[in-house]
Amino acid sequence: MTAAPTAAVDPVALADLAQRLAVEAGDMVAERRRAGPVLAGTKSSPTDVVTELDHLSETMIVNGLGTARPDDTIIGEEGTARPGGTGVEWLVDPV
Repeated sequence: MTAAPTAAVDPVALADLAQRLAVEAGDMVAERRRAGPVLAGTKSSPTDVVTELDHLSETMIVNGLGTARPDDTIIGEEGTARPGGTGVEWLVDPV
């Protein structure tokens, strides 16, 4: 069950934050791809591929959210699970 919001939330500000972090992570991924090969592995099955860029981009976005919205819940595809109490939940699957 999600906690009730403790203060008014500006959906435009949330969207702006999401867009800014997505662009920053996308830029980092593009730069790293141009630099050379990317390490890859699998998670739950041989077809469930995960790369170092999956982990790096999730970490980058989670850190940005943590700075801007430290009390929000964050759930990431690569394993992030941080509870919060604002009623705002971020689901992070950047790549």
